[in-house]
Amino acid sequence: MPDGGAGRRPEALHDLASAEVEAWLQKMSEKARRLEAAELSRYVLRAPVAGWRLPVRAGAGDIELDVLVSKDFPWSVPRVAFVGEPKVGKWPHAEHDNVLCIADGVAFNPLDACGAVATVLNDAVRLVDASIAGANRDDFLAEFESYWTHLTKTRAPPVFLLMRPGGTTRVVRLWRDAVHTVAADDDQALECWVRNGEFLDARAGFKSTAALAVAVASPPVPEDYPKNGAEIVAYLRREAPEAVAMLAELADPALSAIDVILMSKTPDGGPVAAAMVLLRPKPQSRGPGRAPADPMTRGFRQVLPADVALSRFTGGVFRTAEVERADRDWIHGRDVDPDARLLASASVVILGGGSLGAPAAESLAHAGVGEINVVDPKDLRFGTLGRHTLSARAVRANKAVELVADMKRTLPHLKGKGYPIKFQKFRDDHHDVLSSANLIISAMGDWQAEGLLNAWRLAQVTKPPIVFGWAEEHACAGHAVAIVDSKACFACGMKPNGEQNLRLTRWPGPTLVNEPGCGAHFQPYGQIEISRIALTVADLAIAVLLGKVIESTHRIWAASEETLKNAGGQWSPEWLAAGGRQEGGYLSSRAWGIGVCWQCGRRAA
Repeated sequence: MPDGGAGRRPEALHDLASAEVEAWLQKMSEKARRLEAAELSRYVLRAPVAGWRLPVRAGAGDIELDVLVSKDFPWSVPRVAFVGEPKVGKWPHAEHDNVLCIADGVAFNPLDACGAVATVLNDAVRLVDASIAGANRDDFLAEFESYWTHLTKTRAPPVFLLMRPGGTTRVVRLWRDAVHTVAADDDQALECWVRNGEFLDARAGFKSTAALAVAVASPPVPEDYPKNGAEIVAYLRREAPEAVAMLAELADPALSAIDVILMSKTPDGGPVAAAMVLLRPKPQSRGPGRAPADPMTRGFRQVLPADVALSRFTGGVFRTAEVERADRDWIHGRDVDPDARLLASASVVILGGGSLGAPAAESLAHAGVGEINVVDPKDLRFGTLGRHTLSARAVRANKAVELVADMKRTLPHLKGKGYPIKFQKFRDDHHDVLSSANLIISAMGDWQAEGLLNAWRLAQVTKPPIVFGWAEEHACAGHAVAIVDSKACFACGMKPNGEQNLRLTRWPGPTLVNEPGCGAHFQPYGQIEISRIALTVADLAIAVLLGKVIESTHRIWAASEETLKNAGGQWSPEWLAAGGRQEGGYLSSRAWGIGVCWQCGRRAA
């Protein structure tokens, strides 16, 4: 394609690319031809506007392939279909219209349309050769969940799985409403998740049923996908014989369904799961004036034997369902993040749920911290909504309580509680929670309270690590200080009046803005400015929890010089003398403390 083609109108570029592809294909084979409209209609769901049929010599013999392009070509990837009998479920990566699933997510040069077509054709030939030889059968196992959903046309709602697939065949617990189905190993975990996520009204009672989680050595291939209840039992007899008796025990005529969750591993060891639902046969009409006949209990007036109940369940309606993992290991890192597993057992107390503490808390929750307790006595108001993570529904409600509830709605496996009280009362009434925390984060912005917190830590035999976080005026600079050892305390870098020894910014006058009300004022800044500082605090907190910070550390965020000047400030002489860069917009780290501490008496290193 000539240089400058990318600058043409999209339709002109498409026409040029299509003409070049057609000429190239005809040069490749004199039998290559353009597809007729009727032939293109076979691929209507792909929305092709042009296509060509090309004879190709493959390893197994001569085949024909169709090349399809959409109106967005050459910006869209050309598709390739195998011409012949349907291969869906017989060949991996073959879809219902025989279009081959190749080159997904691959970037092509729009100025080399022929090169793009050549690439997908070569990939298609390799796929066809491997499929004919049976060399890629393991692809059905590696991508089992996709094939199960695609080929069985799942009809039941997806199952959210709260445990990692695997282990032994066992009875688990299941909760469902009209649109959700959730499974867990026990009722406690299940109810906690459902209520935290607010899938169940707070006033409603919780009720679960038993389901069977079946462990098999390898996922089934498409020809073994059960098509009815009898085939489920037959499959279980072959692959997990112990499951049949357990399934029969669950066949209670009082139930409307029996759920089976199939758990296995892909060839590379990754856990996979799928679900099947056996629906109870519906009563059958016997005509006017007569009660419907119940096919479940027909012939039995007393207790229905378990094997008979199972056989009648398997004769009813059968549905398959997709399983979506909702367990902690999957949500935090998709099984490949070792840090998230370490953080799962961590407990953090956050003092202050305002515009700094709230985003820091949410960052920790998303990173995988297992328990987050938030302490703040204040309610949320509309005036702070623009720089807070909570929504308008939380206005006039306590920030700590609402923040923890909001995080649990987002991540229902999270543990923790909101405490609508001041730090001093929390220290006195909930000393066990405070002292047992793996980390305390102070975002109170109150020197009196933070001085008390520092004094409390100095008095403890076992001193928990604390990260102090705060912003300077207009949030043009921010600080995160980790106190993790006995060599320093928070006061080592502070003056007795609460001023920090090293300030980054200087201002020509007061920056607080008064608002109507007794003693009401605020520091003006927005969500974007405070978010950089919140991330600095959260990042240092994670490093402390993972044992990557072993001595007291001071991290500093300096906003850009443009931001500082727009707010009316300038860099302080002491910051510039300490090596601060005029342009700003960067994060730095240094030791905490200057000289001899007025509170702990230690000399800074």
